[in-house]
Amino acid sequence: MNVRSLKVIPLWGLDFLTPTHGLFKDRLDTEMEHVPGDATKLDVKRNFLPILKALVKGARTSNFSHSDILQTTRALVNLNTYFSKSKHWGAVWTSRIVKEAWRNLWISEDLVSPTPSEGWFQTEIPTIAQ
Repeated sequence: MNVRSLKVIPLWGLDFLTPTHGLFKDRLDTEMEHVPGDATKLDVKRNFLPILKALVKGARTSNFSHSDILQTTRALVNLNTYFSKSKHWGAVWTSRIVKEAWRNLWISEDLVSPTPSEGWFQTEIPTIAQ
C-alpha cells in the first residue's frame, strides 16, 4: 500500500536467467541457446581447465598469501576473458571433461591442503561476542 513503484535491477543480464547472457554483446540468453560456440575438447583442456583449477584452488584455500590472492584474481579475469570469446557458458560447464575435472579437483589431496574436518563447523558456532 505504501509502495508507489518498484524498480527491478538485473543481477546477471537482460532476462534474469543465467550468467550466460550479457557476455555476448548484450544478447538475450534465448538468442544464445542456438549458438554452438567454438569450445572444442582440446580448447577446454588447454584453456579452461587451468582456469578451473585455479578457481577451485582459491576456493579451497583457508589462509591466503599475497600470491594466492593474485592467482585467484587472475583466474576470475581469465574466466571472463575465456567466455567473452564466443564460448557458450552452459555447453562448457556441462561438458563431460569439465564435470570430471570439477569432481577430481574438489577431492584432490594434492591441490591445496583442505581444512581439517574438525575446523569445518567453527564458523557455525557463533560466540556471545559475535
